[in-house]
Amino acid sequence: MQLVGWLIMSNRYLVICSVVERNIDGHQKRELENRISALYKMHIGKFSKPTVVWVEIPASQAYLDGKASKASTVLTSVPNELEPCHRSDFLYDIRDLWMSVTHCARNELVISAPDQTLAKQFLGANRERVGVFHRPVMTLKLIYRALSSKLLRGRIETSINL
Repeated sequence: MQLVGWLIMSNRYLVICSVVERNIDGHQKRELENRISALYKMHIGKFSKPTVVWVEIPASQAYLDGKASKASTVLTSVPNELEPCHRSDFLYDIRDLWMSVTHCARNELVISAPDQTLAKQFLGANRERVGVFHRPVMTLKLIYRALSSKLLRGRIETSINL
């Protein structure tokens, strides 16, 4: 998918926020997007342009230790070979931001900051899980949901269940 290649290059960074439905409202998402963008500019560079994609997980499909989960997972791609101390500072600031906006507990958040190249490989491998004949339909559904949510809500959202 060319979209992924475009997002993970130069000063563009892909941020995928997987959240359990109804746990984070629209105002919180807007605030998180704005402040994540500011953190990218502060840590990665003033010309950084993160694109945040929200992936909603139905509450009936989210469990941790046999109980309903509210945990969020955040993938924040960073420049290849970013110094470990800079990556760590960035991750801590993302964690602090997320916890302050959503009021979640530490054990309700998983954050990763892979190199752009690794993030691209991961997303490509994820796409490969879908059968060759189903990929075009899944891709069209994903694009449709992303575009319609951007027009309707001002942010890119989709469901884990395409």
